[in-house]
Formats: sequence, C-alpha cells, structure tokens
Amino acid sequence: MSFIPYQSNPRFVLPPRVGDFIPQDDLCWVTAEVVDMLDLSGIKGKYSDYGTDGYHPGMLLKLIFYGVATGNRSSRKLARLAAFDVRGIMLCGGLRPSWRTINRFISDNYGEVSGLFCQVLKICKELGMVGFGHLTLDGTKVKAAASKKKNMTLDRLEKDLAELKKEIGEALAEIRANDEQETDVELPDGLKDKAERKAKIEQAIAELKARREEEPDSQATPRYNMTDPDSRLMKTSRNGYQQCYNHQIAVDAENMVVTAYGTSQDASDINQMQPVLKASEANTGKKHEAVSADTGYFAGENLDYLKYEGIDGYICPERDAGEYHKSKFSYDEERDLYVCPAGRELTYVETKKKQAGKDVRVYSGDCSGCPRQKACVRSKTGNRQVERDQYDHLREEMREKLQTDRGQEMYGKRKETVEPVIGQIKMHEDFTQHYRKGREAVDAEYGLTCLAHNLKRIWHKFKDCQGVRAALNGLAALEYGR
Repeated sequence: MSFIPYQSNPRFVLPPRVGDFIPQDDLCWVTAEVVDMLDLSGIKGKYSDYGTDGYHPGMLLKLIFYGVATGNRSSRKLARLAAFDVRGIMLCGGLRPSWRTINRFISDNYGEVSGLFCQVLKICKELGMVGFGHLTLDGTKVKAAASKKKNMTLDRLEKDLAELKKEIGEALAEIRANDEQETDVELPDGLKDKAERKAKIEQAIAELKARREEEPDSQATPRYNMTDPDSRLMKTSRNGYQQCYNHQIAVDAENMVVTAYGTSQDASDINQMQPVLKASEANTGKKHEAVSADTGYFAGENLDYLKYEGIDGYICPERDAGEYHKSKFSYDEERDLYVCPAGRELTYVETKKKQAGKDVRVYSGDCSGCPRQKACVRSKTGNRQVERDQYDHLREEMREKLQTDRGQEMYGKRKETVEPVIGQIKMHEDFTQHYRKGREAVDAEYGLTCLAHNLKRIWHKFKDCQGVRAALNGLAALEYGR
C-alpha cells in the first residue's frame, strides 16, 4: 500500500504568503475586502497622538467580524484565532493582539457598532441585496451574563440593607471602643466590602422604587439583578424563566439581509414593532412595501401604524384564543352590537376610560339560561361583557386577511426568512448567551452578530473572493474609507 508523501514542518524553496494556504472561497477574504471599504474615522479619532502605536482598528475589526461570524465571540477565542488559525494570522498580518486588547477595543467602541452595521448594510443595498418588497420581524430572548438567583425584590433588599446597617454600626462601635481611626482608608477590608454592598443595595432600592412609579399598573413584582441590573427575568419557550434581554430583528425577504436590530428590557414584543420599522427605514432610506410578524406584535396601535404608513401588514392574530374569546364574537356595525357564539346579542352599555385616555365601549347581554354560561362568563353578575376600542375594526380586518390564501402565503414568508436567520445566529454563531453586561454592551454584542450575518450574506451571494471584489469594485459613487 502506498501513500502520498508528506513532511511535517516542511521547508519551501520560495517563502509562500500566508494567504496561499487559505481557499479563495473562504469567508475571511470577503471580510477583509468589506472592512477595507468602511469609514473608520470615528474609531480612529479616539486614538491619541501620544504614547506607543496601537493596533490598526481595521485589523482588529477584521478579526472581530470574522470571529463573530464563525462563532468565536469571546475575546479569548479571538486572541487564539489571531495566534493559531491561519485565517486569523492572515487577517492580522501575523500580529497577535492579546485578549485584553481585543476586549478593551470592543468596550471602547460600543457606540460605533450601529454605524458600522449601517455601512455594511449600505454595501448590501448597493449590491442589490435589499429588495424593499417584504420585511419580516421577530424577537428572540437571549440569556444575560447573570443568574436569576441574583434577583432581589424590594422587600428582600430593604431587609438586607437593615442587616448591613446593623453590622456596620456594630463594627464602627467596636472601632471607637478600641480608639482606632474612623477614616475610610483605615477601615478593615471586611467593613469596606460591606460599605460597598450597602451602596449597591441603596442604588437597587432607588431603581426599583422608580420602576414601580413608572409602571403603577404592572402586576409583576419588580426585581433587581445584582449581577446585571439592566437584564430582566423573562419566560423563554424552552427553559422557563431566565435572566434575559429581548432582541428584535428585521430581515429583508429577498436575500435574508438584516436591515435593523434592537435590544429591549421588555419581555413582550408588542411595543417593539414601530421602533424596529423606523430603524429599518432610517438604515436603508426606504420603507418596505409589506411587513409580516407573529402574534406577539398583534396590537391595535401596530395595525394602525401600518395603515397610516401605507404598509401592507400581515400580523398573526391570537392563537388558541379559545371558543369564547372576544374574537369569536361577531360585531354588527349597523346595529352596534355583538353576537356571541350561542347566538345571543350583547348591546352597548357604557363607555369607560382606560389607560392613556382611551375610550372603550362596553357591551353586555342577558346570559341566563344559556347552556354555555359557565364556560363563557367569568363575571359575578352572570352576564358576559365585551369591550371595543378604536382599533378593533383593524383587528377584525387582519383576522379576515390572514384567512385568505394570499394572507397565508405572505405570512408564511416569516418561516423562510426571519426564523432561519435567528436560528443561524443562535446556532452557527453561538449566540445563545451574552458575554457582556449592561444594555449598551449587549446591544453592541447583538449588533456585531447581525453585522457578521450580513457579511456572510454577501459571501453567499457572490461565492468567492474574486466575485466579491469584482462586485465591490463595480459599485459606483460610493465614498467609503479606502
């Protein structure tokens, strides 16, 4: 039996370039080409003329973008990529930035991520990869770099604060008894730690009280996480309640390019549609003709916004609403009454004032003797009531729209665009948990991931380095930072 001869650590007659060992269709080449087109003046302006020379931001961004796109998000993994992976060595030109340098560079440029994302999106747009026909939205909860066990309620915090004050008072009394100095510098380390914890608890109490005043009608007990105060306890589909952030994403259906992203502390998606749509329009300079989203965005205000903006919306109505849900009651506009599933009429009773000054019309009927009364009615009066606001006609129109063949076809685009993108980000790019703390930091972390996704879409579109280089060189009148 014969084998192809080989030699470990071979010598070459002529020294090869590092890139000679990398296939021309590798993602790293596309990353290098795109980063060379970006305007990095905002980042370069942060560097001082004094001191030693720093690493070029373009080199660090090439490493970071490629690392995030291949699931190497942590600073330590990026440093190993630069030191031991031939693609990382090529992108860094043989330099080996430490993980501390990479981590500090990312931390110093949280605010630049949004602009870099928009520049890459602009390249996608100029390459004809954003169609403006159909936009799909979705939200995904990503675990924070914090444990839910570190959540504290207001009562618990106040109890801990009282105990700490008592312990600190006893320690100070003992110091006075021994005639020791009472300055902060002279305090024992254990007492200093307690004083720092006391300050953190006081800050947490103040934030929880402020949050309670901002949300007086909230039924949930406010909690403060001592590890990452900006994160929130949210219910996830697979792992129950976890400490998370809720990330929003908008994806163009033509080439699955991300046009906007966002980070929210709200577990619900209802209030996130309008900000994401506005961000997408601002990032691309144009509105999409149609938008589809799941039932988490099914709110009257969102439907009204789509109609006002002239966007063809396909928002999934309530799922598993139940046989006696309000949506099962038919509204007779001419007679201004509702007809229940049992055929009984509910007539107008009164108008109530709700939150934010909204008027709600209340309808009620006589349910006595109805065989469905027990299953349908929850009121102590024994009669069913239904409320109607100024958006209910839009909800009814959307329910009818989603029952048509075209409605089902348009709404089905979600499964082909935004859902696969979220899956790729979570699985291929290993974005299942944050490494950083604080809303600004995690928003930048997610923005880098969305940017890396768009880089990969350019790569998939043009297949190899030559194709990308030809396409980028063919862009006319683009003033990037070359």
